[in-house]
Amino acid sequence: MKKPNTLPVLLKILFAFFAVALLIVAVAMFAAPQSSSEKASGFSVEARKPFDEPQPATTAIAAASDEARQFVGYRHEGVRYGERLPNGAKDLGGGLLSNEDYGVTRFKKGKNYMLWLERIVERNEAGVPSWEVLDVLSVGALKKNQEFLYSYSSPCKQNNEENLDLIVLAESVPKTKTRRVLKAWQADIEKEKFEPVLVKGIVCR
Repeated sequence: MKKPNTLPVLLKILFAFFAVALLIVAVAMFAAPQSSSEKASGFSVEARKPFDEPQPATTAIAAASDEARQFVGYRHEGVRYGERLPNGAKDLGGGLLSNEDYGVTRFKKGKNYMLWLERIVERNEAGVPSWEVLDVLSVGALKKNQEFLYSYSSPCKQNNEENLDLIVLAESVPKTKTRRVLKAWQADIEKEKFEPVLVKGIVCR
């Protein structure tokens, strides 16, 4: 009588043993904490969201503040220097641009100084214009020696040429009796927006 062949049985037992071992290793790897490299990279199983939207970037003076932006689209009748509009903004004077249907006016509300790019939308029987605000520059508080220079009364030239659409923020230097140009913008009539420009080449008497 032949002895039964036990080899296939042993192979089945070994196969089952290795299968269980592989399962245990896989479970352990899945449950293991993140490595230091994973933490440093900022990618984790829970945090991987490939469609997350980036956080909005913040800007400085290039864009109007939330308070100033509310004035875009605002319409008002022209007021005299020093008077206040119904919205509380105080008129500090302005001037017309190269296209005289457009103008730039300084306004102040609280401690915040603003420049409004405006367009005439109509005139009443007395010829007093009504304006619509197209764009706003919010510059915060100004120092006593700082001022805006623009329009026909501006003492500034750009590359030795007059530019009625140039707006300059300058500060006076008493020792040299000159003005230092701090920032400058172009009132772009086609885009109906303020566009920042380089101060190089701008000289103010």
